[in-house]
Amino acid sequence: MSSSLALLAEIRQSSERRPFEVLKLAEPLLNKGSITQAGDDVWVVYEQIFLSAIDEGQIELAKAILIILQKRFSGSQRVKRLYGLINEAAGHPDESKMLYNEIIDKDETNVLACKRVIAMLKAQGKYAQAIKELVSYLDIYANDYEGWLEL
Repeated sequence: MSSSLALLAEIRQSSERRPFEVLKLAEPLLNKGSITQAGDDVWVVYEQIFLSAIDEGQIELAKAILIILQKRFSGSQRVKRLYGLINEAAGHPDESKMLYNEIIDKDETNVLACKRVIAMLKAQGKYAQAIKELVSYLDIYANDYEGWLEL
């Protein structure tokens, strides 16, 4: 495994979001096609790069990564959530909310989709609606410490 892949794994394991560093490490891996050296982790690495691209406003890179993930995981709820993120970043919150709601309708235990809906409402200044959604969320996930802090 290359040192870049090892550093990317280290960043993932630390749960840190260091998007600039991730993209810097990923660039040669993507350009040379050596990302496949990640083996079974290649898809997690692609997702890490996708999220970093979103964080850094590199929407075109994120779209390119999303196409790769969609080809491999067609119909995946996780990939659908990534489409929601890219729509948020591109300024299309209605499309994002629709995707998140589709995910939740299919699997009401999808915590990440639930949290994205709440985050979007908050970002749009719809605080009363965000609080209502957060309270509903906490009724189901009462042990979510971060959710209680947010409330």
